Amino acid sequence: MNIPALLRVLLSLAALSIPGILSAQICPVVVRSGDTLTVTEPANATDFQWFRDDVAIPGATGKSIVMADSGRYAVEVYGTSAEVPVTLQAGPGPDTAWVTGYVLNDSLKPLVNVPVRLGGQTVLTSAIGYFFFEVTPIASSRQVISVSKPGYLSSQRAVHLSDTRQAHTVFVLDAEAQPLSFHTVQGIHISNRYMRVHIPEGDLQDAQGDDYAGDVRVYVYGHTPAETSFGHKMPGGDFMGRDTSGNDVSLLSQGFMYAHLEDLSGNPLQLHPDRPATLEFHIPQEQIGALSSVMEVPLWHYDTTQALWIQEASAERIGTMLVGQVSHFSFWNCDAPLPPAFAKGKFYLVCGPDTLVTQSSITMRSGPRTENSAHDGTFFVPVPATAPSPFSFSVGADVFTIPAPAPGQIYDLGNLYINGSEYVPAVVANHATMKTSLTLPGTYVIDISAFPPTPYYSYSLNGLNYQTSSRFDGLNSYVTDSAYIKYTGPDCGTGISKVKINKQFSNQFCHATSYSGVFSVADALALEAQGNQTSYILHADNQASLDSLAQIAPQCPCLHEISVKDFTQNTLDFKPGLADLDGLQVLSLQYDPSNLSFSTPATLNTCINITETYISSPAGAYTIPNSIVNLLPRLPNLRWLELNSDFQGLISDSLTACTALTHLSVGPPVGLAPGNIEIPTSGWANLAHLKEVHLSEVLEMPADFGSLPAIEHLSLDNFQDITFPATIGNLGTLRTLVADSGGYILQLPPAFANLSRLEILHLPYSDLESFIFPSGLGSLRELDLRINRLTNDSADFGGLVSLEFLNLDDNNFTEAPPSLANLSQLNTLILLSNNLNSFIYPTGLSNLRDLRLGFNQLAFNSVDLSGLTSLEYLYLNRNLLTALPPSLGGLMNLRSLALQFNQLNTLSTDICNLTNLNILDISANQLNALPACICALKPTVGSNIHLQGNPGSTAMQTQWDNCP
Repeated sequence: MNIPALLRVLLSLAALSIPGILSAQICPVVVRSGDTLTVTEPANATDFQWFRDDVAIPGATGKSIVMADSGRYAVEVYGTSAEVPVTLQAGPGPDTAWVTGYVLNDSLKPLVNVPVRLGGQTVLTSAIGYFFFEVTPIASSRQVISVSKPGYLSSQRAVHLSDTRQAHTVFVLDAEAQPLSFHTVQGIHISNRYMRVHIPEGDLQDAQGDDYAGDVRVYVYGHTPAETSFGHKMPGGDFMGRDTSGNDVSLLSQGFMYAHLEDLSGNPLQLHPDRPATLEFHIPQEQIGALSSVMEVPLWHYDTTQALWIQEASAERIGTMLVGQVSHFSFWNCDAPLPPAFAKGKFYLVCGPDTLVTQSSITMRSGPRTENSAHDGTFFVPVPATAPSPFSFSVGADVFTIPAPAPGQIYDLGNLYINGSEYVPAVVANHATMKTSLTLPGTYVIDISAFPPTPYYSYSLNGLNYQTSSRFDGLNSYVTDSAYIKYTGPDCGTGISKVKINKQFSNQFCHATSYSGVFSVADALALEAQGNQTSYILHADNQASLDSLAQIAPQCPCLHEISVKDFTQNTLDFKPGLADLDGLQVLSLQYDPSNLSFSTPATLNTCINITETYISSPAGAYTIPNSIVNLLPRLPNLRWLELNSDFQGLISDSLTACTALTHLSVGPPVGLAPGNIEIPTSGWANLAHLKEVHLSEVLEMPADFGSLPAIEHLSLDNFQDITFPATIGNLGTLRTLVADSGGYILQLPPAFANLSRLEILHLPYSDLESFIFPSGLGSLRELDLRINRLTNDSADFGGLVSLEFLNLDDNNFTEAPPSLANLSQLNTLILLSNNLNSFIYPTGLSNLRDLRLGFNQLAFNSVDLSGLTSLEYLYLNRNLLTALPPSLGGLMNLRSLALQFNQLNTLSTDICNLTNLNILDISANQLNALPACICALKPTVGSNIHLQGNPGSTAMQTQWDNCP
């Protein structure tokens, strides 16, 4: 047996760097009495002996030990001499679990002293928003954590314990929304660019179930998977739900919303059972293809008692929207369900050729999902069973794939290695352990009695001592309070090309090159000479970062992107050196919403090659000064400008001097309340290249807006009232006009007749009382007029001969408008939620493929579909049908038929003619049996038949299952 060399490395608040022997990488770990301490077993290790306070512990000869008492613990590892990576790693004791996490606001700042509850325990978050639970006994591998704080929307998340009985999560809380007011006699439309809520006029109900009429305040929150923090905001967190059959499912979210109604005294109100609200979710761009053949997606409400999403209703796909009705307000989520599977594994950060770091919580993303590994790198997370397709998730630039997870499968991914230079190890309770290469045999020591509370974390690296604040962003994104220098490839040699300056201090340990203080020109040149691909530079504050960046700029001709995030200073002074950045093309400025005044970058206008500028406030509810906005138009090459914050007042007329501009977006990213932004009243004719404009919460459209010579796409959100100037008819290049306003138009201005190239027109929520076809709109292919006041007598669509999509949802039609007969190209017609008491097919609709007549008053003898031979999707749900319309049996191309929530008491054999059906929903009727011929549909319908909610649903299901 080899006798180990006596080498002891003491780990307390300072770790020693021993030149020639250790290349120390410091990583966090919690160590407590009763925990398990484990040394990874090197390939050549043969025996272990543990010591406490230099005394050998009898029988402690394995690679792990349960630490019963405080003291100095050491382990001697015996084996042949070899350079191997070794870790001292702590974990919870037997029958104990650790659940940790952070509570952050929408700006990803820690929220302090927030009560966090798990089971019967309540703890308060620390100064860095951190919480820690020791759970014993472990009643379930799924642990539910709840957070509430005045001024914020409460949240709840579920985590799953890994194989080491650990789990970690992150809460991102919404600040309390600004309320909107309305009267019950009017109702209200609330919209943003991601979703919409329509509360109809009429009485509500109070907590006692009594009718309420009067003034109402409504608080609305809505989120889409496009948001970075979506997965950390979604209630439940693990995307688990329960469908109407009681099956546990894993959800693929298209977005969620929450609304709260109250009277002016703060008493809660709810919807009246007879007057449901309408919810609309934009389908995320990346999911449009997957949902192209799906006509209906379930709606789910969140149940805090079960910490699950419960299926209650459904939303219908209408174009790129999912539209559904709900009878009460809570958290609502529009999700496609899949059977659940699980993935587990362990992350290692690769911080050098011989160094692996495990003590890090790693953020994993897959579409809308965001999960975190525990602090030891282990994870056990639910995933949707997507067999035979693979399921992938990403960690930064690294992508990991599960070949084809099957329902109930636990897929072990084993050890996963990722580039440590991209991630920040999360410090836990200021404890540390060491990961290093050491020649065996050797001794490794950890002291669990020497960790006093401190707001600082000290470490030594490459012979230099550092002391850094223990704050971090909790999402393992970029390092904080530092400039991020990235080297690019052959286009610009090895020159510095990208700089990111963030707010909080860094806890980055995966780089051999680190600096404190001001980063100098010499430092930059030294890094460039080394040819490093990535390096982080630490600074004391943002102003120092800008000072040093100004020094670097003249030496960095390749620098083309600057991103500044979350300033803590009240000054933003771009130093003279930045004026030499001839190659700067992209500028992104994000402001700390707690600071409301900033100075203008005096030299920014000399960076004449900037082509993209993004200015935002992360919460979307704070004011950015117009001084910065007034400066940007003096950038002659600016092509893309996004001003995504709650601007107040006038945006400078000099904006129209940006003659190269092609894209302009003004307004909050997710604003719900009407705003008061004024745009320039003249000079728009100068913007000869402007093709795409998005305006949100702008007060009005100036007449000069009609002089834009090249505009193709115009989107208007959250206008309280829209008055289209007569000059809008001059926009001869306009192809798309979307006015999701919630305002009042009443009727189209005559100037619309001149929009001869217009192909897409959306005017929902506009209180339109008439739509008489403007003769010049012959190119229109898509028309959305939902939630207006159109009637049979006030609408004429006869001249829209190119129309392919027509949405008349939630109007006042009593029958199909006769003018539809001229629309020979129409393939989608939506007449949901009208007052239809009959539908006789218009004879000219020979190409109609998708017809939606749900939520009306149609009886079986008032519906004639006999001429619609191309029809593939038919929705007759929520009508008054007691039997099938006789013409239904002739629709031989029908693929999806929705008849749920009618009064059907029998099914005629005509339904058996529909042998191309893929989906049949006859749930929630009065049926006791299926026709004997129903098995003719089994080959194409398969399991996509919905029978629940009928008196004979059990017998009917048996009958269907017995079909060959």
